[in-house]
Amino acid sequence: MELELELLNFLRMNCRKSLRRRQALRLRAEFSSGPPPSAERIVQRKDEQERRRREALASPIDLNMQSDVMTEFEETLSQPGQRIQEDQGDSNGNLCTTQELLDQ
Repeated sequence: MELELELLNFLRMNCRKSLRRRQALRLRAEFSSGPPPSAERIVQRKDEQERRRREALASPIDLNMQSDVMTEFEETLSQPGQRIQEDQGDSNGNLCTTQELLDQ
């Protein structure tokens, strides 16, 4: 009799666990899948992508300004006396360092 009660309790517990496990899996599947994107949202996303593409094409890159920015950046990083001035040289056409230009 006692053994039968223990067996019944064991079966009930396992049945409840199994039921809870199945319910949890079902709920997890419902929430994780979510609804597919609506046609309206897809159209909005494509319109936004097209707007950004047109915006990017409308503002061309100013290469002169980019060159100036890069030159300033290089000058900022260079050490005094080690950067070779490409646009200035000595009388023989040899390139000079910044320090040599300052000494002249």
